[in-house]
Amino acid sequence: MLRWASVTRRQYTTSGIDSLYGIASVANALHTQKRRALELKVQKGLQHSNQSNKKTSVAAILDQCTKRKVPIHYTDKGELNNLTDNRPHQGIVMKATPIATMGLRCLMPLADNTYQLDPSDSKCDPVELRSPSNRLPLWIALDQVQDPQNLGSIIRTAHFFGVDGLVLCSKNSAPLSPVVSKVSAGAMEMMDIYTTRNLGTFLQISHENGWQILGAAADGASLDSLSHDQPRILVFGNEGTGLRTNVRRHCDTLISIEGSMEQQQRLGVVESLNVGVAMGILVSRLIQ
Repeated sequence: MLRWASVTRRQYTTSGIDSLYGIASVANALHTQKRRALELKVQKGLQHSNQSNKKTSVAAILDQCTKRKVPIHYTDKGELNNLTDNRPHQGIVMKATPIATMGLRCLMPLADNTYQLDPSDSKCDPVELRSPSNRLPLWIALDQVQDPQNLGSIIRTAHFFGVDGLVLCSKNSAPLSPVVSKVSAGAMEMMDIYTTRNLGTFLQISHENGWQILGAAADGASLDSLSHDQPRILVFGNEGTGLRTNVRRHCDTLISIEGSMEQQQRLGVVESLNVGVAMGILVSRLIQ
């Protein structure tokens, strides 16, 4: 995981203070320390839960907050429901500063199993990353994915498969909110997430630096035809409209997932996969 000590970050989240909720999200946020924890609110009696796993997890959160002198307040379920708009908070809500991202201009060439991230802010130094020992790097770029449920699912899957990086459009994308963190099962707190002001330019320059750009599209080709000699960026489009025209232009190849039914049989039933599901299938194939 990238350490941010020497990197200037730009917020790309909801404004103000986040009410982070759910055991996994809160525990991971405390572990990575990408946010500043301000206050922990715990449902009364939760520390005495009969569920051993939950009791152990809550105890660990309380221990971390105590060590860091984060104020702990016990309250009723109603207050926690209000803070989370009645979402499943598991009796834990932590007030924290928003998580922040680093803006990127492009990915630099891969050489000697290392490559650099070129920040969009000229005042920031490039960040060096090492390629995995058993494969070439794989990054995910999201072209205006706006549903927080989909974004959370994508982040969770990307983290599970060990995707090397995730890039979002800085405009017209779902913000990195507590909802996204909860849906990601806390993976949003663990994974390094980046933004770009112009996805087309990011892809173009990264391609010039030796990265293969793959676009996920219904009219794409089979994965079997792909070469495996370049680092890759896999691009997914908006849930409703797919990849924008200017983004498709910068893709070397469009790829798709073949279903078991003929196209004419699928029409009127299920024409395509959810973007989060499609991402999981494609990444599991590409990362092998």
